[in-house]
Amino acid sequence: MALASCGTDADPASGPGATVDEGSWYAREQWPHDGQPYESNTFTVYSDAAAEWARVEVAEEAERLWADILDEFEVTPGRLSFPEGQDQIDLYVYRDHYPEAWGMRAYWAGVILWSPDHPIRPTARSEWSPVLKHELVHVLENLLKGRDGGDGEMTDAWFSEGLAEAVSGGTAGGAIRSQRQLGDLTSRCGFISPISYTRDSQLTDSCGGYTYYYPMSQLAVEYLLEKSGAGRSLTDARDLYLEMTDGTNFDEAFAATMTTTTFAYEASFFEKMETYLPADRHVLFSPVGFAALAVAIAAVVAASLVLAFRLSGPVVAAPAWRRRTDKAVNVGTAVVATFVCLALLYIVGTDDELNNAMNASNRLAGYAILAGALIVTTGLIVGGILLRRRRPVIARLGPALALASVLGTVVVLEAVL
Repeated sequence: MALASCGTDADPASGPGATVDEGSWYAREQWPHDGQPYESNTFTVYSDAAAEWARVEVAEEAERLWADILDEFEVTPGRLSFPEGQDQIDLYVYRDHYPEAWGMRAYWAGVILWSPDHPIRPTARSEWSPVLKHELVHVLENLLKGRDGGDGEMTDAWFSEGLAEAVSGGTAGGAIRSQRQLGDLTSRCGFISPISYTRDSQLTDSCGGYTYYYPMSQLAVEYLLEKSGAGRSLTDARDLYLEMTDGTNFDEAFAATMTTTTFAYEASFFEKMETYLPADRHVLFSPVGFAALAVAIAAVVAASLVLAFRLSGPVVAAPAWRRRTDKAVNVGTAVVATFVCLALLYIVGTDDELNNAMNASNRLAGYAILAGALIVTTGLIVGGILLRRRRPVIARLGPALALASVLGTVVVLEAVL
């Protein structure tokens, strides 16, 4: 969400205070902090009771996410307009609070978020990082516009939230990737165009709350940004916000940068989705398609093993039980490695976040890592089989190294994706 915020300059001993900055589009609350902020290059991290390591972890992740966002939107720091007297982005990391209605919020130049050592909220980085990226996109919006917004100066909620969802990969409800998914939503909620959502306050009246409003808004923005859709880009979204710096309202800025009007887009939204979305997921990851791919990969691996055994010949000097054991270990390792690689391929290929247009490069990186891992593990096993006559001790390292390669693949995928 992006409608509320809190200040970070309250007295450490004070409790939540009255709303200030009346008339602005957010309510800056005076949340208490311990007076010991942690500063990084771009962020000042305040907190009520978060541990030092938690503040550092948030700052480090925020720096990484912010650098990615600036790069994706092709924004230089000189184009950002901070509030008077502020030259860093404030992060308020709460630990002793538990707002049930929301978890993170953004305002002009700051974000309120839960601490990685919060006793109730999810603390794994993979769970809070996408939400923080979503909120930082809102921060970028307001730093580009150079103000916190007011009546007539706000971005329509569907575009603001949809863009934040698209860039972060989606934080609520899951990305819509097929006609089937879209049909599931409209069958429950009716054909409610997301373009009709101009204010976040309408969310409470929408079918399914976030599970309809956020995915539909994300879809609406992704269509605009995809080459197979309207063919616009994140730099066009950046320029839309820059258009609003001189007081131009959202509808006018949208028409100037997106080659259509909000009225026309709302009227034709579902018609456009009929040709934009495939009937279901990519054919490769349909049950039949993936089964065919799995059989093909397994056949290549099996053929490699058979050829390696034939080329190596029998190990006459070794006892029969040793020969049988070595063969079983090699074949078993190959089966495990192939199964793990196929399972990871399916996860990467069907993950909603990775199949988001903004994360296409990450998805391709995942495919490349898995292809390399399968080649390496199969090569290690085949190499071990070929060496079993001349270097039996070294040959027995093949399966162990192959299993280590599989485990390393999981670690690398987790780190990269």
